[in-house]
Amino acid sequence: MEPTATVCAQDATTAYTGRGYGVLVELRYSARCHAAWARMSGTSPGDRIMLTVQYDEENSQEYRQQTGKTAHTPMAHVDSLTGVQACAIVEGRGTVCATTQATSATTRP
Repeated sequence: MEPTATVCAQDATTAYTGRGYGVLVELRYSARCHAAWARMSGTSPGDRIMLTVQYDEENSQEYRQQTGKTAHTPMAHVDSLTGVQACAIVEGRGTVCATTQATSATTRP
């Protein structure tokens, strides 16, 4: 499901962040919906954002940037963020993962 088209975005927080190659990667979580998604900004078409759910790989999500500077994966149902990772593959530069715990909750979708 698309997080910005649901009530899940209303209570979502950024749990982890990562920066590299001019890109910001965020692991987002909605406690209300028991859902997580990955978001990247500062990206270009062709870059990929991935949400990996280690204990349920069929629930993992990926999105390839089409236009603009931001993109996110569809939501995945998770009970907690244990074993959940958000990473961006920045075309021609490398991979950036959200591994730093966010210092303040971000509530934007």
